Amino acid sequence: ANGRIDSTRVTSFVPVRRVDLSPPAAQLAVGDTLALTATTFDRNDAVLTGGAVTFAALDTTATVTATGLVVGRAPGTARI
Repeated sequence: ANGRIDSTRVTSFVPVRRVDLSPPAAQLAVGDTLALTATTFDRNDAVLTGGAVTFAALDTTATVTATGLVVGRAPGTARI
């Protein structure tokens, strides 16, 4: 009204119950790469869509980008 534009932005958060990675396990040589995908589920085991998942590596044997590209860096086991 009166030439004004009113807008409201609503953000809601849904708790994630579980995250499945694909593939769930892999073997990489040093320098090899692998793209991971993540599927998130709510408390009723329904797939959640539209959200973002950020990946991180807990070990130095592999690195991973925020979008899930894993690179083998050294022999051993990596936790992503």
